[in-house]
Amino acid sequence: MTDDTTTPTDWDQSEGPALDSPALGAIALVVAILSALCSLTYLFSVFTYLGAAVAVPLGVLARGVPRSHALGNAAIAVAAVACLAATAVLISVGG
Repeated sequence: MTDDTTTPTDWDQSEGPALDSPALGAIALVVAILSALCSLTYLFSVFTYLGAAVAVPLGVLARGVPRSHALGNAAIAVAAVACLAATAVLISVGG
């Protein structure tokens, strides 16, 4: 007989996954910072919106993890500022 709480790879499902990692928040913050760097030039400003579209959902997910709550907040804030900066660059150049 087999135990119903384990998978074929013998992973004990009663423990649950480790959701206490700050990695998700760090990834969101790195994407947001790259997005902010792209916002400073006219040529790459379109990539700002793409980066923000990735960073904001990751930041929202990271806010649910206790150890990456602050990183998630920072990622959302940086992505919002990057979008504002990219919009200002595009408007100032006349695009």
